[in-house]
Amino acid sequence: MSNNNEDIFLAQVLEEKTKRERTNQLAYVFPEETNELFYSGAMYARTLYPKHLEFFQKGRDFRQRLFTAANQVGKSFAGCVEVAYHATGLYPEWWEGKRFTHPVKIWVASFTLKIMIGSVIKHLLGSVAEPGTGLLPKRLFTSPGQIRSAPGVPGAIELINIPHVTGGMSTIEFKSYESGQTGFVGAQVHVILFDEEPPLTIYTEGLMRTITTKGIVMVTFTPDRGFSDTVLEFFDHGTFRTGMVGDKWVTNCAWDDVPHLTAEAKRELWKAIPPYLRDAKTKGIPYLGTGAIYPVLKEDIEIKPFKIPDEWPRAYGMDVGWTHPTAVVWGAYQEETDTWYIYAEYRRAQEQVAVHAATIKGQGEWIPGIIDKSAIQVRGESGTSFYDLYTKHGLKLVMSSTSTNLEAGIATVLERFSTGRIKIFSTCQQLFEELAIYRRNDKGKPIDEKDDLLAALRYLIEGGDYIMRTDPNNDEHDDFTYYNPGSGSKNRIGGY
Repeated sequence: MSNNNEDIFLAQVLEEKTKRERTNQLAYVFPEETNELFYSGAMYARTLYPKHLEFFQKGRDFRQRLFTAANQVGKSFAGCVEVAYHATGLYPEWWEGKRFTHPVKIWVASFTLKIMIGSVIKHLLGSVAEPGTGLLPKRLFTSPGQIRSAPGVPGAIELINIPHVTGGMSTIEFKSYESGQTGFVGAQVHVILFDEEPPLTIYTEGLMRTITTKGIVMVTFTPDRGFSDTVLEFFDHGTFRTGMVGDKWVTNCAWDDVPHLTAEAKRELWKAIPPYLRDAKTKGIPYLGTGAIYPVLKEDIEIKPFKIPDEWPRAYGMDVGWTHPTAVVWGAYQEETDTWYIYAEYRRAQEQVAVHAATIKGQGEWIPGIIDKSAIQVRGESGTSFYDLYTKHGLKLVMSSTSTNLEAGIATVLERFSTGRIKIFSTCQQLFEELAIYRRNDKGKPIDEKDDLLAALRYLIEGGDYIMRTDPNNDEHDDFTYYNPGSGSKNRIGGY
């Protein structure tokens, strides 16, 4: 064969190889060895993607998985690869994750159908004009009726029917968060891929759809929208960590965990990222909006529980609510070091005053509390304030005189944290959770969500030394006199 004929032959071979790869991507993704000639660019060996392999493998043991990842590391692609395997049954030999041995019903969801055109739909289908040039093999598209377009959204897909190797058809349905919770009801689903963070109501509804099928739910996103109820579902008592979190699994993937991002590409991307978003976009680590309000390390303030000396006076701070929780934190004060030791917590929503009161008195009916000034406001048609209701149930309460100045209260608490004069028992895990996520919005204002215990802590630190007292059973005094902030008198030891 002449050199010219050899060149023609090699060109034909390469063209055929490219065609096969282009219309059967699923057989070539995550190869054993790097394929430098892959039609769309180098396809790196799967061993160079340990975080992606971890995410796949954990689907065997965990129904709920989160892939929190940096930008451009292939998180959406990874989710779509798993969707394609489950839909077709074409699992590779190296696959160690969840397997289905029958056709499955799959939901793929994101913010809008329009957004999905350039992401998950492109990954799975390739293009509507030429289906089979994505992860779903071209040979499986034998009828135009297998693809249903989404009405009113040009280029968007509503449904794909794809043959499964065992016979029958799997369905992949595309949904948007815009449809709300009602768009995710009334079905039994085997696999759900939430590409980008869903509202918690939608996530929970989706999870319910997989119970009877023993199905799986995957969430893949870059956590650049700050904390939300959904993100916190995968946190361990307010702390972000990878691995097993309860009955869920969290995989975290950073720029440095993938081979396809060059140093030059990372430098260029880095310059375009605002400083406060860099951890989220380069490491996949959730960020606290424009910053944490109490930037303290848990290990610096957490201590093991111990028996509180009888001579240490105590008090509690209380934040009342109904739809948002009623919250209480109890503290003991050591005068020698001017330190508050937070030793107990209580947080509960939509419960009767009598139940709250009984629980609070259970810590010691003699312990006085300081409550938000808003508790004096009339409650509904009863004409009774929370303050009156709780005092009628036997709580010894004083209204805070400073709680209306939020920033001043935050500054007071932060100053104590910074100087080591607040210590928190390790048993107060809900308080640690709130501390970890308490942050400011993009306008610098504290975000008023999941901060109930912190509000109670603020009231205690602001005014607890006005009312704190020791147990009358261990003290020569057995009376209790409320401190009146306007009187100018104050007893830092007994509060009477």
